[in-house]
Amino acid sequence: MKKISLVASTTFEQIVPVCKISCIDVRKKSNYTLLHFANSINLNIHLFGERLFEFPPAIQPISIVYSEEQEGVLSEFLDNLIARGYLLEYCIKWVDICEELKEELLNRNLVVEGDLYHIIFAPNPSLVQHIDYIEKELVERENNINAVPELSVLDLGCGSSRDLVYLLKSRSKVQWKGYGIDMLEFCLARSRVLSIRANVTQHLSLYYLEISKDGTFQELERTKDIENSKLYKKLLFDMETEDKKEAFCQSQPCKNFFETCANKLPKTYNLIINIRFINKAFLPSINPMLSPGGFVFISTFAIGSDLPTFSKPKSNHCVDVGELYCFFSVLGYKIVLDVIETIEDGRPVNTFIAQKPFTLSNN
Repeated sequence: MKKISLVASTTFEQIVPVCKISCIDVRKKSNYTLLHFANSINLNIHLFGERLFEFPPAIQPISIVYSEEQEGVLSEFLDNLIARGYLLEYCIKWVDICEELKEELLNRNLVVEGDLYHIIFAPNPSLVQHIDYIEKELVERENNINAVPELSVLDLGCGSSRDLVYLLKSRSKVQWKGYGIDMLEFCLARSRVLSIRANVTQHLSLYYLEISKDGTFQELERTKDIENSKLYKKLLFDMETEDKKEAFCQSQPCKNFFETCANKLPKTYNLIINIRFINKAFLPSINPMLSPGGFVFISTFAIGSDLPTFSKPKSNHCVDVGELYCFFSVLGYKIVLDVIETIEDGRPVNTFIAQKPFTLSNN
């Protein structure tokens, strides 16, 4: 780990390598807002454990940006990150920066001003790789007259909604409307906070539902008092600005923090995604829920005689090699992608993309 101090004499050549690496900026929000690296997030150093889902993968190098007032607690923070397997490339003490260098970095979009949220977490790589194609096909087929076409996406088992937030925030040619379903309340809490930080909460609807054995959505009773939980208080405390705290408070469960009524969901979507844990009982329900020409994107654990074995998840949450291909081919879908990939821990996943034909009935 290289230690650097940003001071008035720092040159452009010295700072450019730092700008290419994702940064965790633990300075006070006021300092971060004045100026920060364009590929960084700001967090409270004492609450980083609740923000790890916003970090890049541990195998990707990161930099830490801090100020003098954090020096007393920095060592423990760095040790925690290293213990979790993170690769720390730079440790940057932000002291000062000359106006000439500031202007050059601003002109090159390497630093920015304001309380901005930058995505440094990693969405599903195959989704990132193929979303341009999916959007192009959908926009052409939809014949959308809006200046920025509007499309809908349903995420089955959305978790912390990183893939949804990526679609809602990062796509400039399309405005996505996201719907996330999960049976874990703490995941929906994280989803809502992430959407507020990323300023996309108005485009994200969350639903506290479970997929039942017959493949339908089952409404659940709330089991946790989230707004009085430790998780809620930590998330609220780390919202940093009063505007975001107010937005988060207004999104409490009683004020549409998430929905519990399945009937409020739209009937059809342009894109349905299911990443990691699949409930195969829901596969027959995907076809009638997809708009004509819509896409299904699945990336879930796969089992097969030639694939590495694993203990979790159980086989009922996995697909056999070729199972998705056979299921959607029979329905007349165009198979865009059907590959076996390996995730970070070595487990195999089947990444599958298919497009529903326009002439297919919803039976």
